[in-house]
Amino acid sequence: MVINMRDKYMKKTLVGKTAQYLKALAEEQRLKILKILASHMAESLCVSDVAKILQISQPAATKHLAILANVDLLKRKRKGIKVFYTLNMEGLEVMWDLIQQTYAKGFTRCPYNFKCEECIYGDTCV
Repeated sequence: MVINMRDKYMKKTLVGKTAQYLKALAEEQRLKILKILASHMAESLCVSDVAKILQISQPAATKHLAILANVDLLKRKRKGIKVFYTLNMEGLEVMWDLIQQTYAKGFTRCPYNFKCEECIYGDTCV
């Protein structure tokens, strides 16, 4: 079962948002899918194309593609009975920016001693 996390994702803190992206990437087949789609930037690929390249079942490919699409790393477009996928470059840039912010803030001392309710930075901290 694939859960669409977009609504919950938008309400999370910086660390929570970053964790959601990293969770989506924390599987070898999904990283391979990003590489495959990056190698085919001029075209979109359907689920069966990805399944064939990775030598996995269509249901497995569908699951992995949906997880990546649900965190906006992929765009999907339905054509008839097939669903085609491409990289969402804007989503990838947002993810990269969040990872960099999380890394930078991870090495900065918290002036509020982790009392988040007092923090002026709100959801840009932990």
